[in-house]
Amino acid sequence: TYKCKVAETAALLSMADILRYFTDAAEALDYLGRPIHRANDQTVRIQHRDVKPGNLLVQGDAVKVADFGLAMALGNVIEPDSGSMTVAYAPPEFFRSQTSLTSDQYSLGISYCQLRTGQLPFQGNTSEIINGHLRGIPDLTELTPEERPVVLRALSKDPFDRWNGCVKFIGELRKATADLVPLEADPDRDAHTHTAPTLFQGRQVNTGQLVVGHQSTGMSPTRTEVSAQIA
Repeated sequence: TYKCKVAETAALLSMADILRYFTDAAEALDYLGRPIHRANDQTVRIQHRDVKPGNLLVQGDAVKVADFGLAMALGNVIEPDSGSMTVAYAPPEFFRSQTSLTSDQYSLGISYCQLRTGQLPFQGNTSEIINGHLRGIPDLTELTPEERPVVLRALSKDPFDRWNGCVKFIGELRKATADLVPLEADPDRDAHTHTAPTLFQGRQVNTGQLVVGHQSTGMSPTRTEVSAQIA
């Protein structure tokens, strides 16, 4: 099952791997969230809206964000959305049919918990998970005391209480986990060669255009390329 694959992948990843992979994902998501994209003849920011381990794909030694099927262009800080989501990773605002500029950060935080510990911070049946996102306290007991406040802020119920960007979030995690990463571990992925864990493997195609609501949004290449998964 998907949960079993996540648990198996979590067991294979070192702390250095997780930080490197999540830094890549954070850079890509923050790039999407910059007000530099054009859609419907206006400047917009983009939220992926389906960040989860299955959409963070390893190619070589880098992670690429994939599957933009739920991506949404935002002209304001919070916008109404279609209501589509992956419940286990969905921020509270999704259940109010809203998307915020920090929605992807929340989902990245859920994904971090799952790949760091092998389990989700909100568990149970669908109703229980939804209630957890809306009102519950995430179970972060498997994280170190230093990690918990960093992740807890990313998982704030109020979108405005989260970190100022995904890169900032992962940067704070780097500080909090400094003692867990061997001194010889080089954060520069170019110095390493890794085999992608099974969960992360997939087929993706690099793209310079992201289609949002049938409008093409031009994207320039960055260090972390943004990719779209082709069915």
